[in-house]
Amino acid sequence: MSGGLRLFFVLVCFCIFAVAVLADGVPARPSPTAPPPAPQKPVEELVQGHKITDPYRWLENAGSPETQQWVSEELAYTRSILDPLPGRDRLHKRLSELLAIGTISAPQLGGKYYFYTKREGTQNQPVLLEREGVEGKDRALVDVNALAADGTVALDWWTPSEDGKYVAYARQDGDTQSLWLRQVDTSSDLVIVAPRERVYSSLMFSPDGNHLYFAAAPREDREFWFLRADASLYLVPTIGGTSVEVVPNMTPPFSFSPDQVEVAVTLEEEEVSRAFDSVKVEAKGFTGEYSVSPRSVYLRLSGPKRVIDKLELGADQIYLNLKALAPGEHSVSLSVSLPPEIKVTDQKPQRFKVRIKKAGA
Repeated sequence: MSGGLRLFFVLVCFCIFAVAVLADGVPARPSPTAPPPAPQKPVEELVQGHKITDPYRWLENAGSPETQQWVSEELAYTRSILDPLPGRDRLHKRLSELLAIGTISAPQLGGKYYFYTKREGTQNQPVLLEREGVEGKDRALVDVNALAADGTVALDWWTPSEDGKYVAYARQDGDTQSLWLRQVDTSSDLVIVAPRERVYSSLMFSPDGNHLYFAAAPREDREFWFLRADASLYLVPTIGGTSVEVVPNMTPPFSFSPDQVEVAVTLEEEEVSRAFDSVKVEAKGFTGEYSVSPRSVYLRLSGPKRVIDKLELGADQIYLNLKALAPGEHSVSLSVSLPPEIKVTDQKPQRFKVRIKKAGA
């Protein structure tokens, strides 16, 4: 997740919380005349071979007193601008009405049942419903609102078995997630994987319904599970038991092959960076006399570890192309011929001074 996007989410959450606190009767501070300054504390990262500098990473630490003070001052300035505006109460009332329409998901079919989620406008979390046939009546299958009135227990990923006898679902309890199996006919629950500080996604029953596949990863950046390459694919018996790691270091989601015999996953290799100091620079395929300055180059390359570790640089990979140049002095850029997955992230110098001698001179 990019630093800017993470920062946006953090600040929005802080502002919503602070608005609620102020609305609860906390005395207002004197109106500030300008927004508070945000000191720049650059943090550098190498992302897919590119150096990214984030000067405001410190603001993502929600528990930091410095962050909390900045958000409080920023909120005070915002309130000094927005609060005097007329019509705020009417706008708040109308927005509350529009946001109370609720949600409903597309149904999934399992056996003779349709499964889908529905959230009424005043509910914190959606309820998983099942309906027997198109004309059947809705029945609440999993309602996490009954587990926590403050909405801190949430229904996450869920999927029905092909025959509709079971529904597997992930339950979020604060900082932990757990996997559960709901038996549709009896409405009984079974814990498949006990609560852990993990993120579960891409739940899928095996074709015979005897096992459940799921992806698990550390809980950081859980909203961007589909960009992760540090998840693992697990297999666990439907009736519960020990989870077995099937494929490590994968990127969700996954799928069964058409013959339902193999599981297709996306694997991403570890990307590393490697510096090459004083790589000799010379012309390739040029028979004339020439001189070049400087005679070497510094390169930093990034790419899959399996390629970077075995990479060797020579005249076939790093060279000067002088074939079309006439005698005299030239400023020539470096030609690089590398595997397509390898990228040059740094090069010093960028150009070279070449002197081509006239034949017979």
